[in-house]
Amino acid sequence: MTFIGKQDLLDSANASRREQAEFHLRYMIFASTLKLSAAMKIPAFGDLSNIRR
Repeated sequence: MTFIGKQDLLDSANASRREQAEFHLRYMIFASTLKLSAAMKIPAFGDLSNIRR
């Protein structure tokens, strides 16, 4: 059985927290870009349909 030091536990905990934070940040950016593209597309389609009529 290997001895795990307190610092090793702290390092692994910090690493997992950092990974969670990065994942959260990427998800937030992804979600906001989806919202932005949806907000930009809907008026554009509306304008196109108005022009066609």
